[in-house]
Amino acid sequence: MTLTAGSQTVLGGRYRLGGRLAVGGASEIYEAVDVRLARPVAVKVLVPSAPGAEQAGRFAEEARLLAAVGHRHLIPLLDAGVDEGCRYLVMRLVRGTDLAGVLRRGPLPPTEVARIGTAMAAALAHIHARGIVHRDLKPANILIEPRGGIFLADFGIAHSWDGPNHTATGCIVGTAGYLAPEQARGLGASPASDVFSLGLVLLEALTGRQEYTGPAMERLAGVVNRPPRIPEGLSPQWRALLAAMLLREPDRRPPARNVVGLICQDGDPLGPPVRQPVPAVAPMRGTVPDPSVAEACDRDVYHRRGRTPGGRRRRPARAGAHGAI
Repeated sequence: MTLTAGSQTVLGGRYRLGGRLAVGGASEIYEAVDVRLARPVAVKVLVPSAPGAEQAGRFAEEARLLAAVGHRHLIPLLDAGVDEGCRYLVMRLVRGTDLAGVLRRGPLPPTEVARIGTAMAAALAHIHARGIVHRDLKPANILIEPRGGIFLADFGIAHSWDGPNHTATGCIVGTAGYLAPEQARGLGASPASDVFSLGLVLLEALTGRQEYTGPAMERLAGVVNRPPRIPEGLSPQWRALLAAMLLREPDRRPPARNVVGLICQDGDPLGPPVRQPVPAVAPMRGTVPDPSVAEACDRDVYHRRGRTPGGRRRRPARAGAHGAI
């Protein structure tokens, strides 16, 4: 089938193609109209020139994975089919731009980065819990609607742990500047790899610069040989979170579900600094520990004359009241 934008191509007798929204190596995405329900949709089409068996397998895997997940930050799959040998997926149409386009204008405020990071970490936690690794998290795959909706897109190279593997062993899959070190070495991807990629995206959103630049091989070498640089100018909370997400060892990175909680703490980006625990105060012999000791720092009464560590007025000792305070 020859695809023609406009009213000349109707896939499956139902989806009339409109303007082309994006072009990838193996697929194209069109704005379309579902003529049966009279609603706008997005249609992803496997281009005829794409290599046969491998790309067809990936396309079928993408449809299977999208049908298995449902989350407010994932674009829902509405339909899938084949029309005269042309494979297509039908998804909700997201009007807006991707994060890559937003970042061309410069860095974002930390509050907006926190909002995007929370959405992406929640989406990753959802797919990771279902045995799925995205493998290509980057700004171009994060869609932002004008009204604030945030979506993780493009599951074209996502992989289910219990599904067929359409990638040759040792093959590097993903976008060079956003891969985790283990991916850049050709060792495969795990949920921790997605967390590393998200860390690179958040770092770029906060600083306005890509961490690894240059030709693809130069970016791969950078990921393998040099840890990301986290600027001193970021807040201690952001620095601590990014340092954890961007650890070289995959098993030391926090899981995506924990990243959600770290960013959402107290409704503020990463929350205030964690208060240090109150030092324990040893009770005098023969007494019961005062339950208000844990609040002593807030009351600022540790060393007031005539006061107990808990802030109460000290009473004079009575005869027979051994050790009383």
